[in-house]
This record gives sequence, structure tokens and C-alpha cells, in this order.
Amino acid sequence: MHGVRPIFVLSPRLSPRHLLLALLLPLFFSATGTQALNRSPSQFLVDHYGREQGLPSETVWMARQGPSGYLWLATRRGLVRFDGLKFTVFNSETHPAFSNSDVRAIEWTVDGQLWIATYGGGALRMNGDRFTPVTSDDGLASDTVYDIHVAANSSVWFATGDGVSRFRDGEFRSWDRADGLATNRSVRIAETAEGTLWFGSLTNGLSVFDGEAFRTVGVAEGLDSPEVHLLHRDRELGVLAGTQRGGAYRLADDGHIHPLALGDPLPVETLLRDGDNTLWLGTYGKGLWRQWEDGRRSAFPLAGTQLIFDLTEDRDGNLWASTVKGLFRIRSSAFLPFGKAEGVSDSTFVVTVDSEGHALAGAENAGLFSIAPDGSTREPFPILSGQSVSSLLLRDNGELWVGTFGDGLKRFADSAGGQFLGTVDGLAGKHILALVERRDGSIWVASDGGVDRWHDGVVQPAPVQQAVADTLVRHFRETSDGTLWLGTNDGLFAWNGRSVQHWSGDDGLAGTIVMAIHEDPRGILWIGSRDGGLTRREGDTLFAFGPAQGLPQPSVLAILDDGAGRLWLSGGEGLTWVERDSLDAVARGDAQAVRARLLRESDGLRAAQFQGGFQPAGARGPDGRLWLPTNGGVVSFDPSAVLAPAPQLQSHIEAVRVNGEPVPLRRPLILPADLKSLEIDYTAPQLSNAESLRFRYRVGTAGPWQDAGGRRTAYFTSLPAGKQRFTVQAAAGPGAFPETNGNSARLVLERRPRWYETPWAPLGGVLLLCLAFALAYRIFARRARDREQRLEELVNRRTQELQAALAKVEEISRIDSLTGVANRRYFEERLAATWKMAARAARPVSVIMLDIDRFKQYNDNLGHQAGDECLRQLAASLGNSGVLRDNDLVARYGGEEFVILLYDADGDGAARVARRIIEHVGALKLRHPESDISPYVTVSLGCATARAGELDDPYALVDRADQALYDAKRAGRGQLKVFADVS
Repeated sequence: MHGVRPIFVLSPRLSPRHLLLALLLPLFFSATGTQALNRSPSQFLVDHYGREQGLPSETVWMARQGPSGYLWLATRRGLVRFDGLKFTVFNSETHPAFSNSDVRAIEWTVDGQLWIATYGGGALRMNGDRFTPVTSDDGLASDTVYDIHVAANSSVWFATGDGVSRFRDGEFRSWDRADGLATNRSVRIAETAEGTLWFGSLTNGLSVFDGEAFRTVGVAEGLDSPEVHLLHRDRELGVLAGTQRGGAYRLADDGHIHPLALGDPLPVETLLRDGDNTLWLGTYGKGLWRQWEDGRRSAFPLAGTQLIFDLTEDRDGNLWASTVKGLFRIRSSAFLPFGKAEGVSDSTFVVTVDSEGHALAGAENAGLFSIAPDGSTREPFPILSGQSVSSLLLRDNGELWVGTFGDGLKRFADSAGGQFLGTVDGLAGKHILALVERRDGSIWVASDGGVDRWHDGVVQPAPVQQAVADTLVRHFRETSDGTLWLGTNDGLFAWNGRSVQHWSGDDGLAGTIVMAIHEDPRGILWIGSRDGGLTRREGDTLFAFGPAQGLPQPSVLAILDDGAGRLWLSGGEGLTWVERDSLDAVARGDAQAVRARLLRESDGLRAAQFQGGFQPAGARGPDGRLWLPTNGGVVSFDPSAVLAPAPQLQSHIEAVRVNGEPVPLRRPLILPADLKSLEIDYTAPQLSNAESLRFRYRVGTAGPWQDAGGRRTAYFTSLPAGKQRFTVQAAAGPGAFPETNGNSARLVLERRPRWYETPWAPLGGVLLLCLAFALAYRIFARRARDREQRLEELVNRRTQELQAALAKVEEISRIDSLTGVANRRYFEERLAATWKMAARAARPVSVIMLDIDRFKQYNDNLGHQAGDECLRQLAASLGNSGVLRDNDLVARYGGEEFVILLYDADGDGAARVARRIIEHVGALKLRHPESDISPYVTVSLGCATARAGELDDPYALVDRADQALYDAKRAGRGQLKVFADVS
């Protein structure tokens, strides 16, 4: 064995287990992790909604979840309904019932009505989709309303700018300062469990109403300030009041106040006790705070604002903060991240968990981090700071082995202390990728140099070294039968103690870069590849899973079994869970696709890009939590919490447009007979992850469902006459839609029939047919002759049209479709006819052959579309140049060749025409980057002339012109050659 160099030495009197605890215990509040985990603000998911997201105003005074699941907002620019994805605004611009759009408060009654307080426009009552305004003309104390409270006896109270009002049994009654109110301008209302009402003001303290009279409670009665900002009923502490100076008080039914010690004074504006019994404090100018039962308090930063008006929690556990800078949603995901913000590096490579629930995470260029069960984090070994920890191994004897990327292997043990193993100690490489402890106590090490075996302090090349010499080993797994499996960049290897077996893509592996290997309790092996998918090995049978089998992503970097029949596969695009039974069913051929889902940032992950290629790339803790490294830190989660049933969804139909125009939503909805388009907007309020919702709808009770995906509008261009029912359902994520109609929304549609769709239409049709027959019989004789004459005229006209059409077809058949000049077929017809005519008249005939120089290079450089355009421009210039006579013919002979037929033109005349064509083409200045003749397109021409008696065949004249063209090309192109008979 090569020398082992100790970094530091611990007392040999400590046992291995005691040593590990000695290293880790100082880092945590308790070794057992019994203290409750308190998430840091960075571990929450915080979403901001402002004007860019659809809010009419950044100032949000209040938020409340309604009976139907919507979140309703009171804003400076109106009442807003939010389904988790879309904001719908109700204000003076959209509904005439609003005389003022500054909505300050909202309150629901037991029977589902919504009361709305406005600043200057009185109050409104919403029942269904109808708004009814209530103002001072109806008995309200003032049209400036700050708060609304529905009392236990169903009375509705209003805090206004000129007193308080009560609405009961359809009548208003009001009180002001003369009746004992501290001030006419009350801004808050709260009610004790016994029915005592308290009213708060910003100038004169509190007022208490015992059912008969008002009494003032101010500084003289014990308040530290008359400026009361908080008035709230807590489920445990009762009605609380808070002042601008930070005083906190519990308000009793007898009208007395009792100071509360809630910590350092804060100007609390709103208070909320969430489902975990944590107090959230929204302040006037001091931001948002959390306070636990033991009195600890910490600030919770919200970007850009310190002024919190209201806090509320919805039925899904989301916390909503209404602020001067918009609306904030705060939720605790089932995924718990530990990254830079929590004291761990964002870029983590590997993670492992010991038997007591302490996690160790190795990071790139940052060393090793420990995470206690209570969530506290530390760096246990400063000696590793700045190093890339790429592999971890917690041995059964308590030793910790840490592999690094570039700095070798470090061993922390009681007998050897902190030790270093490098290439001088026998390791094949310094970049450690994987570690495994085998049953015989040996440790196998995979590095960039190969695979080594450490046993009893001796490092030697592993028996598989030669077999894997040409690849990179990334993962080890020793299975229950003692076989050691190796995942490599070149497939899967197995060592049974005697020989090595190898599998690649040709043998059925889903991918050749194997990143993870997992053995399930049945002995079935699961192999994950970087970009090929998942492979199942049972016996000698391999089955590959990819997108075709329903696997949502191709990369599998780690495989974790949650012990409940599911595999969790990390990858480069997110985290996949898949039911193991469905994998088995697909492998057996009993199913076509697996039951799986891909989880991403929208599902609560901070980062959906997971890390792999180093071991271990995932771990399961003793409490069942799974741990995985990502590029946003290590993430921990309870699989059962991630897979908790989605909140119950309820679909709603929000709006209807008929022929493009909005119509009131009535049941049944009467549609016109001339229906051209019908649009139905629907939704399902989901305040946690609305982006994951899918919808389907249908018309009728037995018709097929139309899968709409995430679309929230149904479109119809026609519907049958009569009544039919429109039904829409929602589902969360990729799960199945509900089999029952419990969460469905329905709308009865009734399209009025057209006259021919009515019951009496068949009888009317028969009567009309009889009448038409009688009328036709009476006028038949009189109109027979006229019909015969018209028929004759029609036949003549159709004959003429047919002749014209045939002529047109004949003309088209003679035209080259690309250039618009005559084609070769028509040229040959004209050549024969011209030759005969010239023979009779003893006149000469000339032929000019034209070819575009270096046209192939033109096409190759500029493309075939440019080449076609060049041909078109050249053909057009030949026809419009004025060089040719009306009876001369230009034709495309083939490819880039053209031919000109000249009747009654001698050799000199034909040569003059050819030279003018050369000049005219040059004047076009069509650029030719690849020509060795000119920067512009040039042509070569060959000319020949003959009389009919001189040649037996007119095609011999064409051959002569073609020979002259060849001479022009051979002479350097871009010129004319005239055929000379040298025989």
C-alpha cells in the first residue's frame, strides 16, 4: 500500500459511530431532529400579481375567498374576481351599478351574497351576477364606506365616514358621535364570540357596542395611542386591537381591554393565524412578519413593499397579502429546497442521508454541507471548502468517504482520521465519480482513470478494470445476488465475481449512457440513462420505456423507490413519478402507456433541472423523505405530500357570446335561429396551480367529450334546434377526469328553430309542393316553346364557350409554366409550319439558340428560387425588348436554354437581332457572384440561317444553331457565333 497522508487525526478512543455523531452533533439543535422545521422565507413560493398580470390597480385593500372558490379582491380600481389564472374586473367602466370604483372592503353573507364597500359610492350587494347599489339615499350613514361586517345574528354593519350603520330586516339604522361613538369616522369592525361589537378609528381609539349603547375606549382607558390600525378576531386570542405605536390589546365582552405582550412593538395593520398556528403580522410601513407560539418572530420580505393592508388564507393553505404594491401569494410547497439562500450551494452534485435523518450534500466548488432534520445547515468539514464534492459514501462502520472532482478521495474515520487517497496511493484518477461498499467490506472507486478496489487499506485495480478501460463508470449497484452492476458511458456492465457481461443499446437498453441502477424488492433491475429513458430487466429480458410508452422525459439521472409502489426519476427536465405496476403492465403488453407525471417549477420545485452523473444522485431518508440534487440546491420532499389529492374543483360558466356579442347568462340560454357562432367561457377556481388544470366539454348527455386542454373557451359554429345541455369538467394535472358530474358546470342551450325545422314544416312543404305542381302544370304548355328556344340559345352559347375553353387549354399547353414564353412542343410545331411556309415563298428562316452562362453556379450559390426568378426575368426581357417582331417566336428549349425562330430573316439580320439580345441582357444587370465572365448574368448565342431547299429537315437548322452556340461557349462565352458551312 502506498503511504496515506493524514490531514487531521481524531482520538482513536472514539468508535466509528461516535465519531460521526461527534462531527455532526454540533451542527444541529438535536441529534434526533425532534424540533419542528420552520421554513425560511426563501423556502416558500412567493408570487406577485400587479397590473402587468391583469389587476386594475396596484393598491389592493383586501382579499377574500368566496363560496365558489374564487378569490375576490377589493382594489382602488374596482372589485376583482380571480380564478388563479385570470382577473375579472367589476367597476364603473364595466357595470353601471358602480358609481365609484374604489372598493375598500368585501364581506360574504351566509346565504352567499357579497357586500361591497366603496370610497364615495356607498355599498353594493351582489347576488348572482346582479349588483344592487345602496347609498345614503337608502339610509346608509355615508357613501364613504371603510368596512363591512356580517354579524352572528345576520345583521350587516357598515363603518363609514359619518357614523356606523346597521342593515337588518331590510332597513337601515345609523349611529354617530352623538350616540356615543368615539368619532364619526370608523374604519374597522370586529365582533367577539359573545356578540359584542367593537369599532376602530384612526383618530379617537375604539368604540364598543353592547347592543344598546356605544362607549368610547381610548387613551384614558389604557390604549397607548388613539390611532388604531388593527381590529381583528383571532380564533384563539379573541378580538385584538393594535395601534400605530405597536401596542397590542385583547378586547373583552365587558368593554375592557387587556394589554398583550406579542414581542417588540409593531404597527400591525392586519393579523392572520394560519393552519399551522403561526401568526402572520402585516404592518403599516414595517413589512410582513411571522411569529411562532414560542414568541420567536422574524421578518418575511416582500419585494418592493412594506405596507400590508390585509392577510387571508384560502382553503388550499395559500396566504394572500394585499399591499400597496399589488397582491402576493405565499405558499409552502411540498418540495423543501436547500440552496444558497439557506446556507447550501445552489449547484449540488450528490446527496446522502444517514440513519438519523441528517443529510449531506456535496456541491460544485463549494465543499460539503450538512442539513439537520430541523432544517439548519452547516459546512461540517472546512477542509473541503472550495472543492467539488462528486461522490459520497457513508459506511456501515460510521466512516464517511468523500470523493472530489479533481482532488481525489478523502476518508473520515476514527482510526485513520481525515485521510487523503490520491493517484500516488494507487487510485487510477483524481476525479471520483462513484463509490460503493460491497458485502465483503471492500470499497470500489470509479474515477476518470478507471475502477479501483480498496480493501484493508490496500488500493488495487478492480477485476473489471480491463473490461471498462475504454469507458467512464458513473454508477455502482450491488444487487441481492451479489452481482456488482456498473453504469457507464458505454452501457451496462455486470461483474459476478468471475466474469464481466456487457449490455448496450443493441441489446435493448433504452440508452447507452447509464446514470442510475436500482433493484426493487422483487429483484427486478431498473436502469436509467441520460437521454434514452428507463430500462426494466427481469431475468434476461430487457424492456425499454420512452415517450412512446408514456414516459414524460427521456433523461433518468436517479431512481428512488418511495416504498409505496412508485419510482421517482430525476432528469434534466423535471421530476417524474411513475407507478411501478403500470411499468410492469406495459412490459407485459397489458397496457399501452404508463401512469406517470412530470413535475416542474409550476408544481412547486424551485429548480426542475436535476443533477446526475455522480453517485449518489439521490437518497431516501429513514423518515421516507426523498432527497435529490438540482442546480438550485438540494431538494427534499415527502412523496405522500407531493401526491396528496388535488383540491376539489368546481367548474363555472362565466360568460357567453352569441355571434360575437356578449349576452346575459340565463338558464336556459335562448339562442337565435340564425346562430353563426357561440363562445362559452368557463373556468374552475384553483388558487394554487391553475396552470395545471385541464378541461373537457360536450353537448348532450351521450355525445363525445371534447378535450380542451388548458383552453377555457368552447367554440361552436352551429347547434341543432331545440334544447341541449352543455357540460364542462375540470381535472388537475394529467389525472383522469371525474367519473361523476360533481364538479361539472352545466348550461341548458335552446336554439330557436328555423321555419323549416318547426313541426308544421312538413305539412306546409306538402301543400307548397302541390301548389307548385299545379302552377307548373298550368304554365307548362305556355312556357314550353320559350324553354325550347332558351335551350337552343343555351346550347349555342355553351358550344361557343366550350370552343373558347378548348382554345384556352390549347394555348396553355403551349406555354412554359415557369417563364410564360412558348414551350419546346409549340416551338417544334411552329418550326415545321414556318419551314413549309418559307419553302412556298422561297424565304430564309433563321434560328438563334441562347444559353445562360454558368447557370449551375448561379443556382448553387443563390438557390433554385433565385434561379427560377432569373429565368423569368430573362424571358420577360426577350419578349418586351422591342428587338423581335410580332411574328417572331421565343421559346424555352430546356433548362436555361431558349430558342428564337425568325421567319424571313437572313443571316445578317439574325446576327443583328442576336447582338441586340446580348446588349439587352447585359442592361438587366442581374448579379452573378460565381461567374468568371462578368459580375452580371451573361448569355452565349449561336445563330444559323437556311432556305428550305438547302436542307432536307428544319431540325438540321436547329442543330447548326446549337453547334454555333457550342462554338460561342468554347470561345469564352458571353458572345455570338454564326454557323459557317465549311463543307
